Amino acid sequence: MRAALVRVYIQAGQLAAAERHIAVLTETPAVSAHDRELSAALLECARGEWVEAGERLRRIVAEDAGNYAVRP
Repeated sequence: MRAALVRVYIQAGQLAAAERHIAVLTETPAVSAHDRELSAALLECARGEWVEAGERLRRIVAEDAGNYAVRP
């Protein structure tokens, strides 16, 4: 649920609020590593940190070979 809130805040341009929720995500063991990494990548995109976001997104894809939504 919190990962969804991160996306909403990013879409609304509320990056500081998104950062606060990402901080909680990183401390919550029940949240999957995928959700934490994807949230961080989306925030990096919103900040214009393209290199960092690209590297993080490539790692996400490489680690989840069964995710057919991201495969060509």
